[in-house]
Amino acid sequence: MRFVHAPGRYKGEKPRSPGHDLIGEVAVVLSKEEVDYHNWGGIFHLCGQDGEIFRHHGDFLEIVQ
Repeated sequence: MRFVHAPGRYKGEKPRSPGHDLIGEVAVVLSKEEVDYHNWGGIFHLCGQDGEIFRHHGDFLEIVQ
């Protein structure tokens, strides 16, 4: 997966950043989607390029080959 800007959640809201240090970075998904109460694309456990394991919302993720 690659980290990308997510669309705004509300009318007129600008695209949202996953975090300035994550844009364009890739990660491997380690889990199925966990439902989050905001319905913002679910929550996934990920492994970053540095081996760090962390959680992030799916609306900031884009599938890459």
